[in-house]
Amino acid sequence: MTPLQRRFKHVIERLGDPFEVDAQQRIGVFAVLASAKASDLLTAAEQQGAALPMYLAYVPFDDTTALSETVEWNGRSLAVAKAIDCSFQGATIVRILALT
Repeated sequence: MTPLQRRFKHVIERLGDPFEVDAQQRIGVFAVLASAKASDLLTAAEQQGAALPMYLAYVPFDDTTALSETVEWNGRSLAVAKAIDCSFQGATIVRILALT
């Protein structure tokens, strides 16, 4: 684990909300996905079929949540529409999940 990965993971663990995927506890920082940003991440069909509001979840680099899995968070069931690895100098430092 690089120092930057460790730093991001620590922040997410400290500030994040717990959520579940397949009965496994995980942690992430959740935010509402603005419609302007949604068009950058999702197709028009994905946006039209999504319940509002849509969310983003910032999860540690080693989180294994995959496309089409269901995230149970804060009384909601959200489908993972997209998973994006954000990298720095060749190492994934954080993953962003687009949830619909």
